[in-house]
Amino acid sequence: MSFVSSAALLGAFGLNSIEAQMEMQRQIEDAASSDPSTAITAAMEATKQMAQAQLLPSLLSTAIVTAIVGFVMGLINKTDPNENQYGPGPGGPSVTFN
Repeated sequence: MSFVSSAALLGAFGLNSIEAQMEMQRQIEDAASSDPSTAITAAMEATKQMAQAQLLPSLLSTAIVTAIVGFVMGLINKTDPNENQYGPGPGGPSVTFN
């Protein structure tokens, strides 16, 4: 579910991860062809740019999936606030406020 929502949000934000990876690889290869020691610097910079571009969609995806899982778990795990066959409710036996 998380993968699907991430992919959909990346697309909605206009990010193409395959194209971004290809561009990152080109940048690293270009840097390595001129000076091999700059390949690591180019890789770090390209990774930073990619992470910044994916930050908001990833945060939204996490929030959406967490909300959906929480909602479903809330539907499944009902509580009985009163005393029942298993004992007193979460607040103890018949909590009254005077």
